[in-house]
Amino acid sequence: MEQKTDNSNIFFVNLTTKSVTPDVISRGNKRKEYVYYGKDNLFPQYLVDLADNCSIHRSLLDTKSKFINGAGFEFIGDDSQVSAAESFLSRVDKNFLRNTSTDLAYFNGFYWQSLFERSGLVANLKNVDFNYIRSGKMNENGDVDKYWFSPDWAFATKKSTFKPEDKIYEPKPIAVWDTVDRELRRERGELFKGQFYSPNKVFYAEPSYLGALNYIEISNQIAEFHKNNLDNGMVGSMHIHLFEDLSDIEKRRKVEKAINNKFTGSENAGKVVVTWSTNPDVKTVVDSIPVNDSHEMFTLLNTKVNEEIVIAHRTPLALAGLKVATGLQSDDSVTKNAMEYYQNTVIKPLQQLIEESFDTILQRNGINVETKIKPLKPVDLFASEELISRTMTINEVRTQILGVEELEEGGDVIINEATID
Repeated sequence: MEQKTDNSNIFFVNLTTKSVTPDVISRGNKRKEYVYYGKDNLFPQYLVDLADNCSIHRSLLDTKSKFINGAGFEFIGDDSQVSAAESFLSRVDKNFLRNTSTDLAYFNGFYWQSLFERSGLVANLKNVDFNYIRSGKMNENGDVDKYWFSPDWAFATKKSTFKPEDKIYEPKPIAVWDTVDRELRRERGELFKGQFYSPNKVFYAEPSYLGALNYIEISNQIAEFHKNNLDNGMVGSMHIHLFEDLSDIEKRRKVEKAINNKFTGSENAGKVVVTWSTNPDVKTVVDSIPVNDSHEMFTLLNTKVNEEIVIAHRTPLALAGLKVATGLQSDDSVTKNAMEYYQNTVIKPLQQLIEESFDTILQRNGINVETKIKPLKPVDLFASEELISRTMTINEVRTQILGVEELEEGGDVIINEATID
């Protein structure tokens, strides 16, 4: 009796990917003169990529940067000293404070490169992209005496020798601020690092939202899930079993391509699962695969993720645009109080780091003033007449926007709560 054979195959497709958060810990490499920032030396680029792919995270960073930048520098002191400080500031790039604020929002630190006159005075100052700098190793005294600059560390880290056309990416040393290495200072100036003290964080700053990195990645993956479901589906929507010998790889590829071209796409979301068999007793079978309700789970998860990201940024929910229970308070009052809280508890310390750092630079030139960053006014933040009318008092509008004197009576009333006779 002849026994029938069944020449069939089953294929398992892995629809999941494992995302591993880069190691933040800095470490040395015996073959390199700089300290790795993260396991692959690309942690800053990882942070930039996260922001580029997460709308709420990017929005919070932009808001934070705008608050830090404020309305620009002002100087407090003797008229002659203030005039000297303003003269120095006029030689600094016009985007200096804005770029510094952005780096501080993204990375919780910044780097300034100072170039010097022959007399030893600071001639110019510019903000250097935080992503371009790596710390040198400690010397025998336990100090870092130089930093390293490269516009592309993904390329530079993998190289030990550089061709002439790649020299632009070769790491170049820059002396630390107030260095004793005058030769290196003459070549590329000095690098001033702005960073808050943190235990066991000698070489690099870490972002203030470090605890939310996994949530930010989840947010990115939720968006990717919905996009893939529209493009070609993340789960199968149809199963087709063919009675045909598809052992030939090229033939099988053509059949799968023809079926997928017919059934997939944004209008027919989901991939077609194709199996085959040479058993003559098995005919072509077409089955529908029920669509699961995972999108509902992602909707609920997305709300939780957004809240965790906002909390990590220490941004009040009302200021981030998320609905909060206001109790007996009006929405207008909650928004105004949230702005004041955010300015005083989150933004002000960051501004003070910039202010004190700029004072240090000016003192190198014998200029003794107190540097201040003017806080933003509500009109600068939102430029919305509707929001101004809901959050600002009559006197605030008169003094901060119109530049006229306050009213003695009735000036502490929110504009839209006032009645006009």
